[in-house]
Amino acid sequence: MAGGWGMPLSSVVLARSDAAGAGLWNNGGMLETLLAFFGRTHPLLLHVPIGVLAAMLTLEALGVWRRKAPEWGTRRDLAGLLVLSAAGAGVSGWLLAEEDYGGSTVTLHRWLAVGFVVGCLMLAVGAWRRSVRIYGAFVVVATGLCAAAGHFGGTITHGRDFLTEPFFKKPPPARSNRGADSDQTALVEPVSIYTSVIEPIFADKCVSCHGPDKQKGGLAMHTPEDLLFGGDTGPAFVAGDPDHSEMVWRLRLPLEDEYRMPPKEKPQLTDAEVAAIIKWIADGASFD
Repeated sequence: MAGGWGMPLSSVVLARSDAAGAGLWNNGGMLETLLAFFGRTHPLLLHVPIGVLAAMLTLEALGVWRRKAPEWGTRRDLAGLLVLSAAGAGVSGWLLAEEDYGGSTVTLHRWLAVGFVVGCLMLAVGAWRRSVRIYGAFVVVATGLCAAAGHFGGTITHGRDFLTEPFFKKPPPARSNRGADSDQTALVEPVSIYTSVIEPIFADKCVSCHGPDKQKGGLAMHTPEDLLFGGDTGPAFVAGDPDHSEMVWRLRLPLEDEYRMPPKEKPQLTDAEVAAIIKWIADGASFD
């Protein structure tokens, strides 16, 4: 009985597997999946050329200190590894940016990275030709381009002012001791809910990924005009209808859901902040 059913069943399973695999490749599904996977290795791969370049600089510094230049064979080996790792980091980064990144900073980071790869290639040419002039010049060029590309890559990930923020962080405002007349005047003055409540929430929790430097999903949230324009999937919200607003839908998703915003690795909105956004949309999403 086992022999009678085993061969036909296995043949059917293999045939279906082959058909499914062929379908994935023919439709581009498997290829797109593999490219997306490789793109997401960028945060890992980008550190390899930085480490190799640091090793090369250390080797050259030791050569100057010892008054004995490193062997050209060692230089060639490191240069070859640098080219391969820089190319891998560059291609993976380009693929990652194709997913849902945009903005001038991403573009600048991309082309600085391309320049870095070219600089590494020229450095390797100098090493193979044993040309001190070419090799030395492009060690300097590659180092500068690596630093610049890394800086803008950090800006994409952490925000424009991440590095200098501790120096310019403002202390919390002191409590006012103004008289009753001033207090009554403040109560009478109209206050924009968007300016006083909603915009600070977006600036604190959303603009690092949806601002002037980076627009994931094509969405920018740093100006009213950008919010109204929406992103790749359409409007971010429907004024007066939070239940049919994509922004609210994403905020309500479980933390582990891949479509949740903000992603689980980012600072999350408090319940009060989510409630404020929902109420703002329900009340018409006015910017005045």
